[in-house]
Amino acid sequence: MSESSKLTKLNVFLLFGSLFMGVLFDYLFYDITVGISFLIFWLLFYVFFYFIFKEKIQFDKNFAWFLTIPIFFLILTFVLYSNDEFHVLNALIVSLLFIVQAILLTKNNKHPWYKLPFLGEVFNKTMESIANILVPFKIIGEWVRLKSNKSAYGVIGKVLIGILFSLPLIGVIVVLLTSADSIFNHWINEIPNFFWKMDFGDIPFQIFLILIVFFIIFTFFWSLKHPFEDIELPSVEFERKPFRIDGIITLTILFLINIIYILFTAIQVSYLFGAAKRLLPTGVTYAEYATQGFYQLVIVTILNIFIVILVIYLVQKKQITIYRIVQVLLSILTACTAFILVSAFQKLSLYEGVYGYTYTRILVHAFMILLLSFMIISLMKTWKNDISLIRISSIVILIWYVTLNYINIDQIIAEQNVKRYYSTKQNLSTSAPYSNKNRYRYSEYVDISYLNQLSYAAVPQLIRLRSEPKLKPIIDKNLKMIKSQLDKEKDWQSFNISKYRAKKLLDEIF
Repeated sequence: MSESSKLTKLNVFLLFGSLFMGVLFDYLFYDITVGISFLIFWLLFYVFFYFIFKEKIQFDKNFAWFLTIPIFFLILTFVLYSNDEFHVLNALIVSLLFIVQAILLTKNNKHPWYKLPFLGEVFNKTMESIANILVPFKIIGEWVRLKSNKSAYGVIGKVLIGILFSLPLIGVIVVLLTSADSIFNHWINEIPNFFWKMDFGDIPFQIFLILIVFFIIFTFFWSLKHPFEDIELPSVEFERKPFRIDGIITLTILFLINIIYILFTAIQVSYLFGAAKRLLPTGVTYAEYATQGFYQLVIVTILNIFIVILVIYLVQKKQITIYRIVQVLLSILTACTAFILVSAFQKLSLYEGVYGYTYTRILVHAFMILLLSFMIISLMKTWKNDISLIRISSIVILIWYVTLNYINIDQIIAEQNVKRYYSTKQNLSTSAPYSNKNRYRYSEYVDISYLNQLSYAAVPQLIRLRSEPKLKPIIDKNLKMIKSQLDKEKDWQSFNISKYRAKKLLDEIF
């Protein structure tokens, strides 16, 4: 078998395989709630990817294969959890991580993934994919030309190419016109009824969706198999001295900054151990002090991280003694920043104890943990210059984000708010005689409407609150609405463990 025939067969397989993935995408996702279908699609997509690039792919212990771990765990969240906000973000991140992984596995990069030029290579590969938009039609034309021995077949082939080329454009036009004019929409729907006595409904749009997915997959895979030749442009060489900050200037700046941060950290440490009560100014209560200045502390932490990174990369290292002092001052700055971050974390925890737990507050907690990780990495970089900040930070961000998906934020919010409710109820009962008047006050300490906006992971906690006579009517109303939504979902593609558990609990009650 000649090399050209092998190439032709592979191109045809890529063509029809991409079309199959488009049809599968439409079947699994169109007008259906995403669930286990996301896992099935990506498993088949990876099988397709392997068959196309099996000659290039080599199993090895590198970052490209490491990406399989976060990709798999993010895909699995669609089976385990029912958080719509994370699902949208996870779908985007999985796609981006696959693009990076595919480029690395197929050796389409010249620079390491942790170098900035690699981002340019990812962008160029995206542009190449767009430039390959006409390739499917060329392959079909070549295939028809090879198969046709008579002029009639050539004409038919050209007609088929014209139809395929026009379908995406027709799809866009039909969608726009039907949405703009209800009469036109009515007659478009009546056309299939007139001929075949059946309603095509959304079929035109589904065909358009299939073709969009087909073109995205095909053109990207084609760009990986047939990268554009690099054009070498003449360059003018000139000597360019890298910008560096003078060591003495750096020492002065860091020394003054550290004085302020050491004083501030001393106050934060005393606050953490309760001694700050004696330092409060007149008119300021300890509760007010505990809940103020949180966002400012976070901003300061971010600013300090930038200072440390800039100094690490820009300070002069020729004078060893001065650079060692700089390293010590940077370490002090890092330690002070860590205390500031811990203080901000504690302030937010106290704020949540007063006002309750929300998505934003939990995510800010998680973000502060990420910032602390960056500070540790920066401290390591301060004393070991050969460490790659981009490489380690990228891995830490991936681990952090995957973990964020698996801690089940909705469940944490629901559990903590219910726990806070019962704790407040107990404190009120202890401090004052239990009465109907106090009983009405308890509802102020749990936001039922907010809990109802969370994913199905909050259902067990809502059920737990049904024991409260004052809350039971509104909770039952919300739970019945949730049960009604779950009962309507009959598609197997939407199966989700979080939904399954919620439905099972609700079926036992109602």
